[in-house]
Parts: sequence; C-alpha cells; structure tokens
Amino acid sequence: MLAGTGALGASIAFTGALSELFAGTATAATQGKAGYGPLVPDPEGLLDLPKGFRYRVLSREGDELRSGEGKVPSNHDGMAAFRGRRGGVHLVRNHENRVTAKLGVPTVKGLTYDPMAKGGCTALGLDRHGRVVDERVAIAGTAVNCAGGPTPGAPG
Repeated sequence: MLAGTGALGASIAFTGALSELFAGTATAATQGKAGYGPLVPDPEGLLDLPKGFRYRVLSREGDELRSGEGKVPSNHDGMAAFRGRRGGVHLVRNHENRVTAKLGVPTVKGLTYDPMAKGGCTALGLDRHGRVVDERVAIAGTAVNCAGGPTPGAPG
C-alpha cells in the first residue's frame, strides 16, 4: 500500500477517526453505506486518506536508526503494535527484503540469523504521547517474516 502511494518505506501512525476504521464496516453495512467516503488529496503527496483521518511519519527508509545500528531498511511491510509501559507502544515493523533489497536490515551480533539475508524486523518504541523514543533492529538475517500478525502469547 505505502509503496503505491510513493511513501517508499515510511512507518506511519494513523490517528483521528480510528474507531471509525474498526466500527465503520458493520455500521456502513447496516445503514446502506459503503466505505469511509472519498479520499482527500494529501497536500504532502504522500498518502491520501478519507476525511477525518490523518497520519504521521515515524521513520523513513535510509535515515539512521536511533540506535546507531545502521540505516532504516527498505520494504516496510506488516506491523504489529504491543502495549508498552506507562501508556507507551512497541511497534514491530517487518522488512520483506530479499536479495535485491536496496537497504537490508543491519546485521547485529546476537540478533542475526543469516548474515547474507537482508530481511528482518525493526522495533520502534513510542511514549504515551506517540513520540518515537527508541528505534532498533529486533531481528536480522531473515527473508520472509510476514505471517499474518503478531505471535500468539507474545509479551504485551
């Protein structure tokens, strides 16, 4: 989705009418409506969203990771959010990098399965106000990590 909008690997936090996102489908079906309305052109040219929705870029491909472990990898893919301490959030971001990836997940001692593989996951820590306070490699040296959501029983 993001690559198609020209975002090329931006992590985005959606805010605003999120309750509508999850409740809207059932409500729309019972009221004879479909969707959330037309997309409103984004003045930044990054991501068009329906009225009432907004986004914030948390991290961009090629920027330095806050941990100093290297650059933010290419091909942001599926993500999962976990409750953190004091109202914060841990966002785990998958990178579907195969051998042709522009920027692989940096290899980190103790976190790398296969140093020749370019995929993996990075993790962002956000405080209760949604500010990024941490960004680091969570696992490196993999290729295809996307399995449809968070692992059951993962710590929250």
